[in-house]
Amino acid sequence: YSDNIIAMSKGKILCSGTPHEVFSNFDILEDSGLSLPEVTEVMHKLKTAGANINPSLYTVDEAYSELLPKLRMKK
Repeated sequence: YSDNIIAMSKGKILCSGTPHEVFSNFDILEDSGLSLPEVTEVMHKLKTAGANINPSLYTVDEAYSELLPKLRMKK
């Protein structure tokens, strides 16, 4: 894990910052052909489907912490 990352494509910087900041640029990264963490892709799909969640999460622990309270509220 890193505190800061730089996403590059064809020698050009697409975006840089914390992992959360970079992964929040899902469309830019996807359009450039860069792979994202699977957790980030799932979270983005849930957000696109209407879920009120943070789509820039990139670890299973973060996703678990984000989704568990929302699942408990559904009962």
